Amino acid sequence: MRRREFFRLGAGAVTAMGLTPAWTRAAAAQAKKVSIGVVVNTSDYKWIKLLLQQYEQKTGVKIEEFQYQSGDVIPKYTMAFEAKRPRFDVVMIWDFYMPQMVAGKYLLPLDGSADPKIKLPDEDRADYFNQSLRGVTFDGHLYGVPESLDAGMLYYRKDLFAEAGLKQPPRTWDELVEYAKKLTKGGQWGYAFIGAPGWTNTYTFFEFLHQAGGTFLDVKGAPAFNSEAGLKALQFMVDLRNKHRVVPPGINTYLNTEVQTGFLNGTFAMARHWPFLFGMAEFSEKWGAKSAVKGQTGYARLPYLVKDVAGFNNWAYCIPTTAENPQAGWDLIQFLTSKDSCLFEMLFGLDMTARQSIYRHPEVKAKMPEFVPFFDLFAGIMQTAVPFVFPEAAGVSEVMGQEIDKAMVGQITPKQALDAAAARVRDLVKR
Repeated sequence: MRRREFFRLGAGAVTAMGLTPAWTRAAAAQAKKVSIGVVVNTSDYKWIKLLLQQYEQKTGVKIEEFQYQSGDVIPKYTMAFEAKRPRFDVVMIWDFYMPQMVAGKYLLPLDGSADPKIKLPDEDRADYFNQSLRGVTFDGHLYGVPESLDAGMLYYRKDLFAEAGLKQPPRTWDELVEYAKKLTKGGQWGYAFIGAPGWTNTYTFFEFLHQAGGTFLDVKGAPAFNSEAGLKALQFMVDLRNKHRVVPPGINTYLNTEVQTGFLNGTFAMARHWPFLFGMAEFSEKWGAKSAVKGQTGYARLPYLVKDVAGFNNWAYCIPTTAENPQAGWDLIQFLTSKDSCLFEMLFGLDMTARQSIYRHPEVKAKMPEFVPFFDLFAGIMQTAVPFVFPEAAGVSEVMGQEIDKAMVGQITPKQALDAAAARVRDLVKR
């Protein structure tokens, strides 16, 4: 999940960047207003805001916008759904939290099963990454339309690699350690990842787990991470800090901001981060970021042990079961996820669309030639990426985060941490 606040674009950017959506719907024209809940501390919101303004201009529909922060959006959504105040027609949700929203019967299926008029068309469904749709599909039903994607990527300093005689990015965990040792010196760390307790260190473990050939839950929904693969994953995570000492000792407090800041200011020679970091590093003047590594940013797939895979997540649009005007909400979602709108998203150069066709769009190639190989790599990563989604996500990640952190600081062994987490998670997912 992303927390980014560095845009400097105005409303005129919609036209300036080439988006001239002609999309209108009769149902939208009949509605007087549409209520939407949005998460504003993401980079997505900046271009979403511009699209919402365009929608108002094109349809005459009043957009009633309710703004939230990523840290408290789910409890506030839940209270609103229970009280039916406000009556959202659309909500923006991180798919990490969608299973608990679906289990609470708060979200309407978007596959025609609840309302034949509210159905993602087959031609649109075919345009989305299969993995992305997996992240918003539960019990065979689609509950969200993805608006942007994130997947783990490796960033590295090309100049530092050259100085150290490293000719290509590491492909295995052993190579990652070897490289990181060479690059850790004089206040410079070889590697960095998100490691603060909660969803952050849970995500890092989740990714390492799948790279080790493991899985988080088994087919029955029971914990499966306290396995041989899980032990290798957490031991590797711990060893990077305590044995190899190639990451900062405070890595277990790092959120996204600390990792991106350290890479941008030159402190980290390699970092595991999200797609938006490339735009910040190489086009900092456009986004108001401070980058000391412009022209030296390399990117690659993440190193792995057994399976070449990265974790990913969607931000998605959903319709609450309590929506006052679900059809008008669906019309707004179709506009926000149309090909024109997704092209607009990509031309910002930070967020990745879930529509595959946009990666090959001639306008993208013409206006953003530096991004073409980056987009190609990301599209390849998405073919096998694993969605970071499981039941009771908030509670599970809190439990996992606590036990992982104990192992990271040496209070308990990785095996003790995983066994304790499995026992606690088993009680959570049984509910």
